[in-house]
Parts: sequence; structure tokens; C-alpha cells
Amino acid sequence: DIAAQIGTVFEEYNMLGARLMDRSDHEGELHQVLSQSLPLVLDDLDRAIQDNLDRGVAGHKLEALFGLQRSLSASGVWLGSYRRTLNPEDREGLWRADRDARKALATYTALPLTRTEAAWIDDFAPRVTTTLGQIAQVGGVIDEEQQDLQRFFYLRLRLDTLLSDGALEAANRDLELASAAARRVLRSVVASALVLLVAGLIV
Repeated sequence: DIAAQIGTVFEEYNMLGARLMDRSDHEGELHQVLSQSLPLVLDDLDRAIQDNLDRGVAGHKLEALFGLQRSLSASGVWLGSYRRTLNPEDREGLWRADRDARKALATYTALPLTRTEAAWIDDFAPRVTTTLGQIAQVGGVIDEEQQDLQRFFYLRLRLDTLLSDGALEAANRDLELASAAARRVLRSVVASALVLLVAGLIV
């Protein structure tokens, strides 16, 4: 029954539309939080790098901090690009930047640190992890949004098709009813003509 199919598809279509609006709002909220946390983390990291340079620290410590800085910055860039283009290559870049940032953080943490450096990384590392988690969360919401959008557009096409089929079916029913009525009228006219002919009223 086309009417039942239309009702089922429209119910899912309407529900999906509401969910897409909720996802969009949620993504906006997450991005707002991220736009505040990521710059703060990068600023603190930049100060730590400058402090290491001022103290003449070099080698693996500085290399790990620079690697962390590059990867965190790249994560923000890849995320922004993915939001705009939805390009799978940007999504892959975002994943690589996350992996590299975590690797650089683990590398620095495992180095022989001074008491001050160890205290700093103990405080800083959870902030980095939280920020990377926020970036990943925004990316995940974008992925879910795209899946829902594909389903939403499919349902829209399906609904248009069902409505078109329903209108055609209704038109065919109306045509059949009109044809049946016309046939009944024609039979009545022919019958009346025969009666008149037999009665001698038609010459």
C-alpha cells in the first residue's frame, strides 16, 4: 500500500531531519570549545619551547616538543579543511596528525626530565590528550553527519517517488471510475434508443 509506505518513509525522514539539526548544533558547540582550548595549548607549548631554547636545551627534548607543536597545529588545520571539503584525504591527514601528536607526547614524557620538566609535562599532557580528544570528537560528528545526510537525501528521493507513484495511482483510479461511469451512461443511452426504436418512436 503506497499510503502506508509514504507514512513510514516520511516518519524516518522527519526524524532524521531533526537529528541532523541536533548534530549540527552539537558540532558547533564542540568546535566552539575547541577553538578556545587548542590555541591555549599551543601558546603554552610555544612558551615551553622558548624556555628550552633560552636554557640552551636541545636534542631529543626540543625535537619532541617541536614535533608535538607541528602535529597539534596540523590537527587543527586538517580538521578545518575536512569541515569545508569533506575530502577523505583531509580525514586521513587528521588521523595522521593525531597519531603523530600522541607519539611526540609519549616520546617527550619518556625522556630523562628534570623535576621542573616532569612537573610541567604531568600538568600539560592531560590537556594535550583532552584537546586531541575534542578534535577527534568533532571529526566523528562530521562523519556521522555525512552518513545521516546521505540517508536523508535518499529518503527524500524515495518520498518523491512514492508521492509521484501515489498520484499516478490515484489518477488511474479516477480514470477507471470515469470510464466505468461513461460506459454505464453509454449502455443506458443505447438501451433507451432500442426501446424507442422498438416502440416505433424512431423512424
